[in-house]
Amino acid sequence: MSDQAIAMLVVICALGGMIVLLGQVQRRLNPHPEVVRKLMHVSMGLLVLPFPWAFGDQAWMVVALAALAIVLMLCIRWIPAIHERSGKVLHAVGRQSFGELCYPAAVAALYVLADGQLLGFVIPMLVLTLADAVAALIGVGYGRLRYAGLDGIKSVEGSVAFFTVAFLSAHVPLLLFTTIGREEVLLIAIIIGLLVMMIEAVSWRGLDNLFIPLLTYALLEAMMPLPVDALRARAVVLVLLMVFVLLWRRRSTLNVPAMIGGTLFGYTCWVITDIQWLPAPMLLFLMHALYWPRNLRNRNQHDLITIIAVTAPAVFWMLVHLETGKPASHAAYVTVFAGQLAFVGVSWIDPRRSHLSQWLLTWLWAVAGWILIFLPSALLVPSVAWRLAPSPRIAEFTASDALLIAVSGLVALTLAAALFNLSMRWFWSAEHAPERLHWLGAACAATGSLALIGALSVMAG
Repeated sequence: MSDQAIAMLVVICALGGMIVLLGQVQRRLNPHPEVVRKLMHVSMGLLVLPFPWAFGDQAWMVVALAALAIVLMLCIRWIPAIHERSGKVLHAVGRQSFGELCYPAAVAALYVLADGQLLGFVIPMLVLTLADAVAALIGVGYGRLRYAGLDGIKSVEGSVAFFTVAFLSAHVPLLLFTTIGREEVLLIAIIIGLLVMMIEAVSWRGLDNLFIPLLTYALLEAMMPLPVDALRARAVVLVLLMVFVLLWRRRSTLNVPAMIGGTLFGYTCWVITDIQWLPAPMLLFLMHALYWPRNLRNRNQHDLITIIAVTAPAVFWMLVHLETGKPASHAAYVTVFAGQLAFVGVSWIDPRRSHLSQWLLTWLWAVAGWILIFLPSALLVPSVAWRLAPSPRIAEFTASDALLIAVSGLVALTLAAALFNLSMRWFWSAEHAPERLHWLGAACAATGSLALIGALSVMAG
């Protein structure tokens, strides 16, 4: 029997033994369910960390182990006899979670992606193993400043603990086992700590077990080759975004997870594309906070699902741009946010008005989105960015190009606002859940952005 096969057998036996042992602890000592769950979490992490030394380049063995672990977790979840004896280790926290399934899936995906890069596997696993467990235990034992997450109450103390451990989990290995400069290591660790802390704060149903290690790996891959000036810029922008959101939180109807999700989206827009992709979501946030009525009834009424609905079509156009590099995709991306501003105004139109008055107001709100978000984000910011620092990632417009984009944008926003108005009459009523209106807006914004691409093609042809 090979050394790798022996290692697989040891891992399988150790995993089964941990579940049985912690099941006994749960039944006899009756500790807090989160304590036992995180003991299992840490034990699995410590078992997984030596995988690069145990399995080397045999990634298929890690994938096979992950598949076996998922089967075991499903048996614990679904088979009553097993669930009765060992299920409380994983399922006694009082909320639905798929974390025990995401964990082995993340291990397998991370091992394949790392492809022999030791720190590319070890650092994300350290963050997942230690930071998540410490945050949960600190939150349970010492959390006093609480905020609502999507699947339960979280605490500021737990989030701070998560950042501290995640920072150290990245900083210490990079400092000791790479030749990267000290300042670069410090900046990389700060950025990783802040971003994965935000991911943990907004994840639900255990999906952080999948997102945290994969995001940590992606950040390491993206930032380790960067010079110190680029890392400084990324750290400054992230901190400024967080400070801005904190200062404006009382002027916004977004709850804490929604604000965190919006910050993550805005930062990602800047990091993986360019600065010209940041103004549109920022302007929408500003305009919404400035003129949305604020009272006790509607305070914090928008959650993370709202952010996902608003940004989903924009993410599509961002991915299209990364794949094709065509400037039209940026204009379509901006149309999504300008359309959302128009939809807010359209949703306020009194249905008792005459049809002519309603359609006139609908068009005026489309013009408002065009003036306040589309023109600055699609034309002004790219033009200024090009003059300050010419780059192939930023489009250079001629006067005819700018006129073409401006006219196409107004046509697309008018169509999107009209479609939203009609859709509200036909498909939505006050009895429906508010998020349905957000998804309706997402569909209309996506349609408007497609109309812009069509209008650009027709006018250019």
